[in-house]
Amino acid sequence: SPLGLDELPDLLAAADVAVCPRPSCPGFPVKILNYMAARKAIVTARGSAKGLRHLETAFVVDDHDWEGIAEGIVALLENTELATNLGAAARASITGTFDWPSLAERIEGVYRRVLARR
Repeated sequence: SPLGLDELPDLLAAADVAVCPRPSCPGFPVKILNYMAARKAIVTARGSAKGLRHLETAFVVDDHDWEGIAEGIVALLENTELATNLGAAARASITGTFDWPSLAERIEGVYRRVLARR
């Protein structure tokens, strides 16, 4: 049976590596933000790697490079120190900008401005 949304946090918490193989994405992929917020080591295609840097905040491969995705997964599973460092750097890169409290504050500001115009 399909998983419910309530099960996703536990699955993400149990993951050693989070993967986004999608070659392109308009905007910022929410799954990437969730991975970053959870301090997960990320393997992603360049087209979905908005703001991520190879071996600084994620393991980034060329779009459509399925072998590169596999190599990234194996590399991070074998090098837990690198995986931990990438996850921590990814989380640090969104803190104060793209973390959920900051995003909620900005959205609230938009609503306040719209309501103030009425």
